Amino acid sequence: MTTGEVIAICAAIVSGFTFIVSVSSLRTTWRLWRLTNRPIVAVTVETVEAGNVGTALKIVVTNAGNRSAKNVRLNVDSVTLNSLLAAPQSDPPRIAVEKCFSPEAVIPMLTPGRAQEAAFGFLAGGSSRSTWKDQATLPLEVSYSDLETGTTFRYSLNIRIADNTSFTGSSWRRPAVRETAV
Repeated sequence: MTTGEVIAICAAIVSGFTFIVSVSSLRTTWRLWRLTNRPIVAVTVETVEAGNVGTALKIVVTNAGNRSAKNVRLNVDSVTLNSLLAAPQSDPPRIAVEKCFSPEAVIPMLTPGRAQEAAFGFLAGGSSRSTWKDQATLPLEVSYSDLETGTTFRYSLNIRIADNTSFTGSSWRRPAVRETAV
């Protein structure tokens, strides 16, 4: 074998190895792009207002992804939901909570960075005025589709029904500054 032939064989081997690395890299990049270039819908329970009587809550559905989501639905087992609700079935805040999971409660489109919210009951520390039982954790399923590709996403999570200003249920808050007339 001549030196030229050895160089040609080495070049072919290096070219083949480079091709394999390039295809592998392209495949990995494509897979990562598909994982990150999509709608990512998050659901949280947030405090609207808290005081000495109780805490008003809202449920917030946010698209944290970079593509629009369509047909966003929140699903919950009705037996589980009923076991966590303390208020009577005729209570308006309870009715508002139940509407969040009705078949009609579909968010048709949620663009990136946007959120939709709804009333989600009232906590009153064991009082008969409370919509939720104490220490409630709601198992929830979220389903939605990518607006452009139609790919369907579905995931489950447990949301804690509590004042979200603290993860322990208590916090030090600065009192609001009140202006007085002079």
